[in-house]
Amino acid sequence: MKKLIMLFFYSSAIIAMEDIPQSAMKMIYVDSQETVGENGAAINVLDGNPDTFWHTEWYAKSPGYPHEIVFQLDRDYLIENFSYMPRKNSSNGRMKEYQVFVSNDSNNWGNPIIQGRWPDQTAEQIKDFPVPVSGRYVRLKALSEVNGNAWASAAEISLNDKFDPLTDIDGWASSLHLEYKDKSGKAADLLMVDIMVDSTSPSTYYAAINFTGGYSGLQDQGSKRTLHFSLWDYVDGDNQTVPEEAKAKVLWRGYRVSNSSFGGEGTGVKTWKDYAWKTHQPYRLLLKMTPMSVNSFAGSTRDFWVFDFEADEWMHIATLWRANNPTTGRAETNLGDVYTFVEDWAATSEWYRSCYLFNARKKYWNGMWHTYDQAYYTINDQENNPSTPDRHDPNTQAEVRETNKIWLATGGRFIPQNRALSGSTISFASNLDFNPQAPKFAQIAAEPVDDSTMLVTWEYQEALWAAQESYTVQIYEDAEMQKLVFSSGSLYPHDYEKSAKEKDSDRKAQITGLALAKDKIYYLRLEAKTVFGFTCSNSEAVAIKNYSSTGVSQKSSLQPKRMELEASYPNPFNGTAT
Repeated sequence: MKKLIMLFFYSSAIIAMEDIPQSAMKMIYVDSQETVGENGAAINVLDGNPDTFWHTEWYAKSPGYPHEIVFQLDRDYLIENFSYMPRKNSSNGRMKEYQVFVSNDSNNWGNPIIQGRWPDQTAEQIKDFPVPVSGRYVRLKALSEVNGNAWASAAEISLNDKFDPLTDIDGWASSLHLEYKDKSGKAADLLMVDIMVDSTSPSTYYAAINFTGGYSGLQDQGSKRTLHFSLWDYVDGDNQTVPEEAKAKVLWRGYRVSNSSFGGEGTGVKTWKDYAWKTHQPYRLLLKMTPMSVNSFAGSTRDFWVFDFEADEWMHIATLWRANNPTTGRAETNLGDVYTFVEDWAATSEWYRSCYLFNARKKYWNGMWHTYDQAYYTINDQENNPSTPDRHDPNTQAEVRETNKIWLATGGRFIPQNRALSGSTISFASNLDFNPQAPKFAQIAAEPVDDSTMLVTWEYQEALWAAQESYTVQIYEDAEMQKLVFSSGSLYPHDYEKSAKEKDSDRKAQITGLALAKDKIYYLRLEAKTVFGFTCSNSEAVAIKNYSSTGVSQKSSLQPKRMELEASYPNPFNGTAT
């Protein structure tokens, strides 16, 4: 095997080459492997043992050439060469003609980086690439065998990546910023973006939506990972005088969400949820603004949701409130545009971090949506901002991948390719599909507290386009739900609470101001409105037996009745504004 570190001259600079650990390589595809006649599993090429090997099938059948094996790395590397070690004890399956491909995804391979013939010998074969190639997926395609047989085999496969050991990596990694551009300048009440962290490091904030008055996103704190949502007071800077009743407030927190005040960049409130978000998994972030007065101060709320695609679940993190500035008297009616940054907050420039951002949109107050296709890119480092001399300059990269994703990388020992310049505009495609889905309720129940109060509990089942924003409770005298006796109006998160089940999808609300008759059955209906603007009218009806004639409360055995009503939802993405 090769040594861990080798030095060579490249483009008149001393460059180091380092093994990519086999633990960072994952075999994700092989066309054939023999696991019956012998232990010829493909995973053997990554076990560090030259005495074990991968062998294509021969016991029951012998599929012919070409043969191939594909690896996924734990992040993007600047790959310098490819190493193939044949099996020791036989020439069976020893490859002759070969091709090696490198890609940023597992579908688009392009032309081979290297190709040729391996010599007919047992020694490890190392083939340098013409130039270092950045990528995360590597594919070996074997075209023939030295003896003309149908088999392929390999004892070990490994890769090298290149880094510059002379680069000063003290201080902070450069922070990268994307300001999405909407030429119309129209005010937005909802912002949305998808993020997928590719490679993470401690002390990194992936602030996917930085909006007027605050920011939200994913954090890697080293010991844990979190979902963060913060909002400033209406005045900038520390040590400001803000009336207590006008300070930014947490009106509602989601399941297991914590909060505190903050300072250092102004004052305000922050919320966070300990959540083990995963690399290579996408998450959708939503931010919604709603005008609302609190303590006689005019202002507006910000609601933050996160959708976990793998878990198929929305998480409503919090509802925060911010007062309008009473000095100017100007009402805040605009979240601005989606603004994203990737930041190292603890001087860990030696660590590499990268992420993908895609499907950025904003909704205007008139209900129309704008799809972003451009973003203004800036780098906060010594070169572009002299006030940050301790930023690490060279190792940053921004580029479009898969036509619609912006890939950002900063810090660590990687050599940027096609580095976008600070101050440049990045253009990309948008291919976001829209498939509205009505939310459904897994259960709904109600219990009279007295003749004027009722406790309603419910659990909903959400889908990708069904993030719940508000609910309406209606009470009827008849099972056909024609005789309405009460309607709650819109109930927002700060109007109801988590139920005793303590699940994020479970809620309860205490409805007051009723005038319920005794010895009478009532029927309850619950409607949900999604954050995307459509109201779903499929719901449950629950029979509620009220107080007996003796005035003693009777807790009924409630039998939910499914109401198969027509779901009604307009498509807010039709007629997208530009």
